[in-house]
Amino acid sequence: MQATVGIPFAKILSSTLFTDPEKQNLTIACNQVGGATLPTWLKFESYTKILYGTPSSYDIGSINLEFKATDPYGLTTSNLTATLEIKTNNSPLVRFGQILPTITIKN
Repeated sequence: MQATVGIPFAKILSSTLFTDPEKQNLTIACNQVGGATLPTWLKFESYTKILYGTPSSYDIGSINLEFKATDPYGLTTSNLTATLEIKTNNSPLVRFGQILPTITIKN
């Protein structure tokens, strides 16, 4: 997964990512690998299975995430891991001295 600084990020997990053989409702949880909580800018809604947020320039790098499903009786799946890469959003560059072609737009 990839997010860009200053641009809202959202990822909807597949409804078939975790399944229960008895067709029971599962609660999905998301943390950083090792159990640490998510950074303050990143949220996970268990009910809708949406991971979302807007990273800042302080968040550039990667976050290793783990997802886990739990059934109503407390039985859990093994963890599914994913890496979220946070990239920079570089400003556009102006190159002085270059002549740009003229474009005519006709109605």
